[in-house]
Amino acid sequence: MNMIPLKKSTLFLATLLMLFSATAVLADYEPVDPLPINAVTGVLPQQIPAEALQIQWTKPDITTGTGTVTGYVYEWTNSEDEPGTYTGGLGNLDNPLLNTDTSLFTGDDYDGPYWYLHIKTEYMLFASEPGISDDAYVGPFNFDDTPPTGTINLDTSVTGQTQTTSTLNPVSLSLSAATDTVKVYLSNTSTRPAVGITYATTLTHVVLDGEGSKIIYYWFEDQVGNISGRKNLSFTLIAGKSMEPAGDFEMGTGESQTFSILGKEEGETFDWEIISDPAGVASFEGLNEDVDSVTVLCDAEGTFSVQATSNNDSAVYDSGTIVVVNSTVSKTFSLITTATTNINMISFVLENTGYTKASDFLSAIPNCDTVWSWNAANQGVDSYSAGMPEFRNFNLELGKAYLVNVTQDCQFTIEGTAPDSLQISLLTTATTNLNYIALPNHLSSLSNALNLLGSIPNSDTVWKWNAQNQGLDSYSAGMPEFRNFGILWGDGFIVNVSSSGIWE
Repeated sequence: MNMIPLKKSTLFLATLLMLFSATAVLADYEPVDPLPINAVTGVLPQQIPAEALQIQWTKPDITTGTGTVTGYVYEWTNSEDEPGTYTGGLGNLDNPLLNTDTSLFTGDDYDGPYWYLHIKTEYMLFASEPGISDDAYVGPFNFDDTPPTGTINLDTSVTGQTQTTSTLNPVSLSLSAATDTVKVYLSNTSTRPAVGITYATTLTHVVLDGEGSKIIYYWFEDQVGNISGRKNLSFTLIAGKSMEPAGDFEMGTGESQTFSILGKEEGETFDWEIISDPAGVASFEGLNEDVDSVTVLCDAEGTFSVQATSNNDSAVYDSGTIVVVNSTVSKTFSLITTATTNINMISFVLENTGYTKASDFLSAIPNCDTVWSWNAANQGVDSYSAGMPEFRNFNLELGKAYLVNVTQDCQFTIEGTAPDSLQISLLTTATTNLNYIALPNHLSSLSNALNLLGSIPNSDTVWKWNAQNQGLDSYSAGMPEFRNFGILWGDGFIVNVSSSGIWE
């Protein structure tokens, strides 16, 4: 199908002006009142129509003798901005109606993308070439046919429960699901109940009587009625006292874990011991005698277990075997120079690196002479170079990106531990709303700029520093796919937000 240009040619307009003095000849005849028949417009999510999405409009009333409608062209986009081309076409219809196959919207979720139908009238002015009207659009449509995702676990903040065991019935559950989740279905069998219950982050559920292995099956439902596939939670219902946490598990060096005894008596305390192989794998943080719980720090690779002896009746309780592994990770930045400038972006998303100040980066990065930090509160740059006074030597903040200048090509590797979660504050000001951020390891599943924008509250644009070109690559929602650049954990970015918030 021929592509219809967005604007009338200047030469064509000039010719018409010479031929006809009536300015009405040059008027744009947009489609009149385009409206959906079997859907509604707005940002509230809705189900996709069971059949084709139908949109109708009224034929424009062109003054008799000046022209006639010859057809319509249309284009579906994810923006109210007028598209550059219109690839769809309809014939000369007095009662125009567009049926769009709903497969176009398959896979959409509650948070977008929004859809807009853009329409133009194609018309003849006497014997001249076709004219093209201004753009008319209908939308937005926010379709959602994607069931919510989520998980359910035992609530380990409740006394009597671990990740895998519970001394309670009803059990206490901790729920996490997509933000559009409104209902959850809980069952002791694989059959989903006819009626769900209101979604909450904590709920209780009665399991079948008797100690032993238990399974809770669950489903999530969103606000438009999409229901997720069946998932399940398995655990053991127990009685009496037990170590919390129980069973074998793995930890990383530098991590800590609190151990306690479930079902203990009022006022009961214990003497605690670490049994490790080799020696020195773990140590206590604080007291370990005549206390009801202890915190253990993982110091080195190896295995250990924790043993508690009751000061009431000398009963002994053992943990499972805890395997301690080296949790150190590294990120390498290739820093380059160019014929113009030599600026590169690095990130700070690892703990226990030994770096705390700008001067630490300056000393550790080969051939580095300047480090810059974005001050979001002031919407300006703080800089530090060798020899500057100490008050200019700013602190490094976890989760931020930094710019550095190098005089020769080099590599810089930063090593440390990757936090399981990280809260990064995003600020807006009375002037601009830019923030420098870095992608932490626990969000490494985000693979491109579109994913990144979707994960950051109230964000509309993200930029990535292109050291090779010494400039910025940008991406905003609705941009073409070729602008959607790839990302990796540890990369640094600039992001614009419309309101302050927390990204985690």
